This record gives sequence, C-alpha cells and structure tokens, in this order.
Amino acid sequence: MNWICSPFVLCYYSFCIYIIPCFQFYLYKLCCCIYLFKCCCLYDDSEFNENALGEFFEKDKNNIIWKRCYDNKDCKFISNNVNPCDVIQGGVGNCWLISAISCLAEFHGPIHNLFENRGISVYGKYTVNLYNKSTNKWEKITVDDKIPYSKSTNKPFFAQSCENEIWVCILEKAFAKFVGNYSMLKGGNVAWALQAMTGDNVFKFTQNLETRTWTKQNIINISKDTKPSSLRFVNSNEKYDTNQMFEIFKEYDYHDSMLAAYIVNNNEWKKSNGIIAGHAYSILQVVEIYNFKLLQLRNPWGKFEWNGDWSDQSKLWKIHPYVTRNIKNENKNDGVFWMNWHDFQSIFTDVDICHRSTGIHDLVLDIHEECDLVGPIIGCTKGCFNFWCCCKGCKAIYYPTTSKKETLHIKKNSYCVLL
Repeated sequence: MNWICSPFVLCYYSFCIYIIPCFQFYLYKLCCCIYLFKCCCLYDDSEFNENALGEFFEKDKNNIIWKRCYDNKDCKFISNNVNPCDVIQGGVGNCWLISAISCLAEFHGPIHNLFENRGISVYGKYTVNLYNKSTNKWEKITVDDKIPYSKSTNKPFFAQSCENEIWVCILEKAFAKFVGNYSMLKGGNVAWALQAMTGDNVFKFTQNLETRTWTKQNIINISKDTKPSSLRFVNSNEKYDTNQMFEIFKEYDYHDSMLAAYIVNNNEWKKSNGIIAGHAYSILQVVEIYNFKLLQLRNPWGKFEWNGDWSDQSKLWKIHPYVTRNIKNENKNDGVFWMNWHDFQSIFTDVDICHRSTGIHDLVLDIHEECDLVGPIIGCTKGCFNFWCCCKGCKAIYYPTTSKKETLHIKKNSYCVLL
C-alpha cells in the first residue's frame, strides 16, 4: 500500500517543502514593499533591548553601540552552505552555546527550521523557535535585528559569523531573551542548548581518568524556568570501557547525532598542548581508518588548536598518506583540528550527546540570497531535483530516525574505513 501511495505522498511533500515556500517568499517580499510604502517604522524590541546586556556587561555599556543588521547591505541572513566554521564566539563566556550551535550547523535543515524567516527581514523582525523542556513545548522568541557592537572594533560584541551572515547573531540574541539577558549566557551546558534547538533527547558520558571508564548520565529538570541551571545530570547504571566508548561515539556520529567534549573546570585556562580547560569543543567527526581512531574537533573561538599528534602541522599526515587521502585536513588556524582517541581520552572528561531525530524536517528550501530575486527559484529547482532524483525525499519520509534515550547498540567494527 505504501508503494502505491508513495508517488502522491512524495508529490505532496515536495510541494509543501519547496514550491509553497517559494511562492510564500515572493508574497512576503510584496507585502514588505507595501508595508514599507505605507509605514517606514522598523520593529523595535525596546523592552528587551534596554535590559538585554544584564549585570555582567554593565561595565561595558559605554563601549557598546546597538546597530541594525539590516543597515549592512552586504549581509545575508543564512547561507545555503551552512557549516560549523561559520560560527565564532564573542565577548560572553558562552562557549557551551556556540559549540552547540556549531554542532547543529553540520546539518542544513535543522538550522533553517529554527527560524520562521526565509531571508533578511526588511523591517528587522525575526522569530526563533526554541524548545522549553520544563513545559515540553516549543516557544516562539521574537527579537529585532539590533545587535550590540563594540565601538573600538566596530564588530559584534558577542557571537558573529565569518561569512557576514546574521543568523548567528539573531540566534544568540533569541537565546539571551529566552533565558533573560546576555549575562545569563555566561556559563551553561552544551546538552541544554542542543535540547533547546532540537527538542531531542540529550545525555552525557563522563570519564574517570584513573580507570578510563565512562559512565552515562541522564538529564533531569529541577525547575520550571528556561535557564541552563534548570537541569542536572544523574548517573545511570551504564559503564563502558575505552574501546566500547569509541564505538559508541562512532555510532552516534554515523547516525548524524551531535557531540561536544569538554574538561570539567571552573575556569578557562590554556594548557601547553593547546587545549583549553573549562571550555566546550564541538566534535565534528569520529572515524576509524585501519588502526587509527581519530576525532575532529572545533574550538568555538575559531583559533587555539591542539598541537600534538594529528594536529594541523603534525608530521603524521605525511607519514600516513592513506589517512590523508580519506579524511580532509586543512593546515590553517580556524579552530578545527584532529586528534587520536588515546590523546582525546587522556584530556577530555565529558562528552555531551544529542541523539538527533532525522526525517522530513531535514529538507528545506534554500533561497540563495546571493542570487537576489531568482534565488528561491534556483533553490526550488535544486531542492526538487535532489528530492526526486537523489532519493532524499524517499529517505526522509520512509526511513526517518527517532531520538532515543537508550544508548545506541554497538555494532563492533562497523563503519571502519578499509583501504
């Protein structure tokens, strides 16, 4: 029966995902022109902006000026080639949030679906969808496009994008409003941020450095507010040795889950090996090539990298060219680096995981802002082609995955690259 109905189901979803949003974009543009013709007022979330900085940044008020993103004519809302390196941490100690955003930026659809806007808003109003675990409901957070800039550097005081995209600034501002203000973003939890952006199950694996055993910890909410401090982790009965743990991480990475690693510490300080304690890193890839177990990580600062084995300038890349042929490594100071499993578990104490649901929500229309008004047509054409000819639609509809609290079953030696 499914096969008989599938052509109609696929037609329906391709129409809803690509064709209708394409028409909606042009209708929105027309409405914006009429709106601006009748009334040139831009949306101003003054009630939040007056108290947005919070107590922690009170001393910086004289060095901050609020600017509208729309005033920058070269900016775009979100690129059709979103990637983790687009996200750079700013002047607030929220590496946990930036790492979580960087993790989600690996996946095109989920990032787009956080926003109800399809492109730059001509009247400076943006709505972001964030999940409130205490109520088990999605909340719509509406903000304007006024962003705090540093007078001395003329750059955003907080998070920014290296590709002149504003979605990072808008998303961080929405989180600030979600929890109260920017000051409340100082110090938090990667798992909480991942859950707020996906609504999926999150948990943690914490390591005993002496015994090299990993214990799974489950998340619980201890209050009904939306702050990161509203959650706690409690130990489960699950314990894994070092070999099992790598297989588990590899399994989650294969299933497009999101992982982030950090060293539990009250203060951030840089070690001689380039790793920063008390700092959260995105785990971008977990791979095994022959006997080499490697992980790719990213520092949300966009700089300061691991300088040991398999780092950017390590001689091991030349000694083992077959590894280089199979995984991409760029020798540049962008915060992205590789390290082996032995070094990783010798340094990092905790790994947060979000087992991400996949399916039809991963497919979205790219409006190709760089192509101006023809962009949505290009995006619609490319999207429909991939949906039908590359079987992305069939895979998303008939082979989705659902987020689970249970640890994924370990498939020994699965997904190991054999050369």
